[in-house]
Amino acid sequence: MNQVFITAHRGNSEKAPENTISALNLAILAGADYAEVDVQQLKDGSLVLFHDYHLQRVARVNKNIWDFDYEQLQELDVGSWFHADFTGEKVPSLAAAIDAVQGKLKLNLELKLNGHEVNLAQKVVEIIREKNFQEDCVISSFDYPTLMTVRQIAPEIKIGKIIAHQVENISEFDVDFYAVCAPVATVEFINAAHQGLREVHVWTINEVEEMKQFISFGVDNLITNRPEIAKKLR
Repeated sequence: MNQVFITAHRGNSEKAPENTISALNLAILAGADYAEVDVQQLKDGSLVLFHDYHLQRVARVNKNIWDFDYEQLQELDVGSWFHADFTGEKVPSLAAAIDAVQGKLKLNLELKLNGHEVNLAQKVVEIIREKNFQEDCVISSFDYPTLMTVRQIAPEIKIGKIIAHQVENISEFDVDFYAVCAPVATVEFINAAHQGLREVHVWTINEVEEMKQFISFGVDNLITNRPEIAKKLR
């Protein structure tokens, strides 16, 4: 059995505010192989790490992410909602995130379409190539056309389809891996995916017994908020 890789979900998001440099640094300290982060585009075209479309939950601002440019977004505190120790934490740019982890942690870049992006895939690939980060990242998305754009312009970068439902035909999507929710990751699905030369990454697995179960099933990558624990079990 191949050793399972451990992905810190939104960085080490149990111990630091999600999608921040602090969360990435703590994922490195935890010994994670990857961090999964969410990439969105701002109104000025900038690329940042941010999960929600709305800013209320983590920034306490009643606006949408696409209403901001990068300079405006840097005025917001996205750390204090998590804990006072992280007061003043900023939304990082994709470039800054890559700089923070280069040589220490790989990234699963989930491209999130908010309906206001322009050439999102192309711009993400440009930054990846500028940073020479192609071998140290994968790109995932719910949106298959976005993945196909990546495949066309950057075939050297691995891509993965995020799915929350059963796939009837493993070959339906021309991807390198499936990122699936726990109910989809049956032994039958995992075996079929492997036979189709596709990896299976399963999210978001935080309980020890579930981690053990999916490791025994043969998943390739555990996406978790608790990377330290997952690493000890593999």
